[in-house]
Amino acid sequence: MKPDKVTYPSEAIDLFNPLLYYKDYVSSPVKPTAEARLLAEDYALFVLKPEMIQKAKENIPLFRSPDFMKQNPVVVARTIRHWLASEIVYDDSHTLQGIRSTVGTWEDQKGHCMEKNSLYYAFLRYAGINTEWHVAKNPISYKFSGAFDVGHHPFLRFRYQGATYFADFACGPQQRESLVGLCATSAPFSELEMISFLVGEGGEDLAVKGHYQKAEYSFRDALKIDPNNYVHHVSLAVLCGLRNDEEGARKEFARARSIAPRCGDIDKSEGDFNLDIGDEAGAVSSYQRAIHKQSRDAFLFLDAARRLHAIGAPKTAKQAEEHFVKLAKREGITQYLKIMFDHESEGYRHRTECQKRRRQIEIFNSMKPAYVLLKSPIAIKMSIREHMEAIRKARRKSNR
Repeated sequence: MKPDKVTYPSEAIDLFNPLLYYKDYVSSPVKPTAEARLLAEDYALFVLKPEMIQKAKENIPLFRSPDFMKQNPVVVARTIRHWLASEIVYDDSHTLQGIRSTVGTWEDQKGHCMEKNSLYYAFLRYAGINTEWHVAKNPISYKFSGAFDVGHHPFLRFRYQGATYFADFACGPQQRESLVGLCATSAPFSELEMISFLVGEGGEDLAVKGHYQKAEYSFRDALKIDPNNYVHHVSLAVLCGLRNDEEGARKEFARARSIAPRCGDIDKSEGDFNLDIGDEAGAVSSYQRAIHKQSRDAFLFLDAARRLHAIGAPKTAKQAEEHFVKLAKREGITQYLKIMFDHESEGYRHRTECQKRRRQIEIFNSMKPAYVLLKSPIAIKMSIREHMEAIRKARRKSNR
């Protein structure tokens, strides 16, 4: 049986505990090179073939107009999204290794959120709409419908007549000045930066499925395209951990810190790594460094608090909880938390469970330290050590 046939635990992707890339944390940004642009072009992630454009013209009357680029971009974005939704479905299993280009998503007629929004972006660009990428983490629907998604999610942003619109394949463009209050989100990505990000996402997919060498190539290509993206070094460190290469992991964490020395998210990730290899003192030290640096990702520190409680370090755990509360207040995610717990509560039939959920909502609305959450079923069900052991078992089984 080949590695790509192995069924890995759904939680395995949490090995990478996806970090957001904050460009303002980079101390000395490097400008993109001609080599980087050529490599990005080789990946052809946003290419539209002539037959794809022809199909769009057949189904979207706006595209047949000689002045379609002068049309209301909100109407055009909604029309494109409505048409694509009839052509492309969500790929729940994603047995593909890596990440699809727009052509791959079109030919397979399916894709995950990154792939579908890449196709959406390519058609918006073809329509002449000046579109920026924003990458969010753990977003809820920005229509406040209660939908909850874990991991990274891309949004497309454009402006029209002084108003800002965020577009998403899931529900089309919505007028909104920002995503504050809904999720942690990056600054706008250029097309080159987004290609680097997507190549890295493909690397994570390969690593989780056991294709470590291909994953490494992806991460290193992503760094060639955007050497400022310190998250790719963290991903390489995690990959070294999967290969039991502690020295390699330390070097990659150090490289990430050299790019973004103020970023506490990197130290938090190294704390997770230390915990996995059994270095509890090192984990506590890393988490303490993370708390005293900069971050916008509150949930990383809620996760750190859970891990610190598990190893019997209540003092540092409390500091992590307080840091979580401070970041949550500053980033305005109270409404996000309320909806998240409302959504989770729907899955519990017993009154006692619903009462617990309501209590958790009250705690978060008042932004008190989240001791209840740390003990709740929402907390991560598997530790990093258990994740890695599950993957190793699956890999051993596949090699028999």
